[in-house]
Amino acid sequence: MEFVLLIVAVGIGYMVWRNTQKNRGNSQNQSQNQSQNQSMTGSSELRIENVQAGGVFSLRSFGPDMEDLDVEVLGRHLYVEDGYEWHELEGETGGKKIWLTVENDDDLELSVTLRKLKLSDVGISSEQLDQMKRDQRGQFQFEGLTYEFDEAGDATFYRDGRRQGGEAHTYWDFESDDGKRSISFEKWSGGAFDVHISQIVTDSQITVFSIGGGR
Repeated sequence: MEFVLLIVAVGIGYMVWRNTQKNRGNSQNQSQNQSQNQSMTGSSELRIENVQAGGVFSLRSFGPDMEDLDVEVLGRHLYVEDGYEWHELEGETGGKKIWLTVENDDDLELSVTLRKLKLSDVGISSEQLDQMKRDQRGQFQFEGLTYEFDEAGDATFYRDGRRQGGEAHTYWDFESDDGKRSISFEKWSGGAFDVHISQIVTDSQITVFSIGGGR
């Protein structure tokens, strides 16, 4: 009889031990799943840095008329310079194209293209830009504002973020003395220039409704 009771006690002890291990394993799996979910939630956060093609955001108090715009993102383009990256969101609002540059260099820097210009519109030459790139300084006047040299360099542009078939170009960035506008020059192979005059915006002016990209 004592032998039978011993066997029963051992059996009960084994069952208790097995259930304890099972519960512990479930707790570990739940913790791992929670961590994974938190990580995924972080990458899916409704922030402009995470927006992909198909995303939607609003932009408040934009342009000379202080408009409120709803923007559908058509593409997310990539710029790379010596391992440093920034993005350009190409969007559409009211049948018009809009470009938002998103750069995170210690602080989030955002600018939206007001309009595109020709080099001759600004009254500055390619030679002058080259000299300012060498000197890493310079300024010019445009539409009543003084634009100070900010930075210049050589980068590669990848359309839609696909890291193949990139287009090398030289760029120059200038910021207005009131800190509200910027002008960017891009010189592509063959010597063609793109010139953008942009409004500097803050994260508080943007509300993201969807980051797109299938999410």
